[in-house]
Amino acid sequence: PALFGLTGADVRKVDFDDLTSGTIVSDQYASVGVEMSDIRLDSSVYGGPASSPNATEHNLPQVFTFLVPVTAAGIINTSPDQDFVEFWSGPNATGTLLTKFRDQFPGSTKNYDIDRFVGARACPGHLIGSMTLYNNSGDLELDELIFEVAPGSDDGGADGSADGGS
Repeated sequence: PALFGLTGADVRKVDFDDLTSGTIVSDQYASVGVEMSDIRLDSSVYGGPASSPNATEHNLPQVFTFLVPVTAAGIINTSPDQDFVEFWSGPNATGTLLTKFRDQFPGSTKNYDIDRFVGARACPGHLIGSMTLYNNSGDLELDELIFEVAPGSDDGGADGSADGGS
C-alpha cells in the first residue's frame, strides 16, 4: 500500500486472489470496512497471465461501499482496457461524484502482463464513501482493493454513509 501512497496508520485491503472462483462477494468484508455489490469472482478472466481468481462482472458496475470514513482508495487492476473508475461521497455510488477517470486513455498500448494501481485521495475535509469500477466492453480484472481509513475515525457505528462535506 505504501508504494501507492496509502501510508496512514490504518490501511486495509481485500485480496481477491485469496478467494475461490465462483464466490460472490457482498458483505463478507464488512468487518474490514467495505461492502461490495454482489461481485462474482472468476479465475478465467481473459485467460491470461494475471493471478486468479479476480473480481469480475460481465458489463456490470462493481460498487465498493466503505463502512468507515475513507481518505484514499484504489484497486490493483490487470485489465488495461479503459475501465471507468468513479469515487463518490456517499454509499452505493450516491452523493457527490468526487472524481472519475479511465484506467488508460483510448489508443494506449494494452499490456495484460502488468498490474496497475488506480486510485484517488480525497481533498482535505472530504471523504470517499464509495467507488465504482465498470467496463462497457467486457470484464474487469481486479486483484486487490486497498483503502486508507481517516485518522481518528471510530469504526463503531459506521454505516456506509461517509460524506465528503461541501
